[in-house]
This record gives sequence, C-alpha cells and structure tokens, in this order.
Amino acid sequence: MRLPAAALLAVLSAGTANATAYDCRRPSEPRIPSGQTLETRDLETLHQAVRRYATDMQTYFECLDRETDHALREMEAVGRDYERAIEDFNRR
Repeated sequence: MRLPAAALLAVLSAGTANATAYDCRRPSEPRIPSGQTLETRDLETLHQAVRRYATDMQTYFECLDRETDHALREMEAVGRDYERAIEDFNRR
C-alpha cells in the first residue's frame, strides 16, 4: 500500500506538539495624553515611556523572528521524517 504524497501536507498543516515555547510578550502601549492636557513637566516622562516602548517592541519583533525561524525548521524536520517513514513503508 502506497500512501499519497498529499498526506505530507496534512501532517505539516496539523502542526506539532513539541514546539519550543518562546516568551514573546508584546509590550503595552504607553498612555499618550492629549496635547491639550499634556503638561510641560510630563514631557520627559512621556518621552522616556515612548522610547522604552519602541525598544521593547523591537525586542518583541526579534523574539517573533526567532520563534518563526524555529517553527519553520521544525516543520521542515517533521516533513523530512514523514517522507522518510513513507519511503521506508513503501519499500516493505
């Protein structure tokens, strides 16, 4: 009995349970007050909060990139393992 190659797509689209857990936590947006209510004394604090948010978002995006790269490598490995298993099965 030969298994169809389309079965590979079903396995790959189902995902895997062994995914590495990344701690990609999206930072909270800083509260930006209206310019009508913003006080001069609050400008530096607001500036720092926005800079920290931008830095934290960059870290978040880098984490997502690592997670995506890992997921792609994992999916490719599952596909190779599946193909090898099917080839071995079909050689019996």
